[in-house]
Amino acid sequence: MSDTEQLHRPAKQPEGLRDLPDGFIVQPDRPTAKPGDSTLQRDQLTRKTQLSNWTVLAMIVLCFFVIIRFRPFAAQNSGEDKTLAQLRLQPLTFEGQPVELADLAGRVVLINFWEPGSSPSRQALPHLAAVEKRFRSRPAFKFLSVACDRRTTEDSRTLRRDTRAVMEQERLDLPIYADPGGISRSAVQQAVGLSGYPVTLILDRAGRIRKAWSGFQPGVETEMQQLITGLLQEP
Repeated sequence: MSDTEQLHRPAKQPEGLRDLPDGFIVQPDRPTAKPGDSTLQRDQLTRKTQLSNWTVLAMIVLCFFVIIRFRPFAAQNSGEDKTLAQLRLQPLTFEGQPVELADLAGRVVLINFWEPGSSPSRQALPHLAAVEKRFRSRPAFKFLSVACDRRTTEDSRTLRRDTRAVMEQERLDLPIYADPGGISRSAVQQAVGLSGYPVTLILDRAGRIRKAWSGFQPGVETEMQQLITGLLQEP
């Protein structure tokens, strides 16, 4: 056979395709869709979407709980021109004299009510201790740190033990008071409507509440320092 004949000779077709009519197009094999496959896929997608929605909702609820429980922010109330009806504090971790409102006359006072088991309270302590250290040499300034217990019956021995443990862990050396019977805390609640721990107030020389904070946020101590500085300059 010549080279020309080999060139024009039609290619040999595979078995099974020789008898197909001219123009017939062979389609590649495709997986055959089974009845109900699309419905199954839709159900799976729906379940995944619902699961994702529930996950997002659970995260939102968890964040809300954390904010309410630990309150790592500082809500504030000016408490302008209001005074405490009474204040009765007893030394808790040191030997000293009780403190009442009459003992604070003519002084600028920073009062912090806190709980040893409260994370925001423990977070606030070092910052408030720094404020106390800055104004410690000023006779007209007084810092009162008051340890509290959420339990209805406040046991002084347990409170003293827990308070000292916190002070050692935080490496702080401050005189800590107690509020027997919650008398002072009740007066704070009546005056400014703030509760929970920590609660911090600044009183001017006349015993008026100039500002009060509930909770704590790092940086708020700068505002406290500025306010105390201004009040110390007042006659």
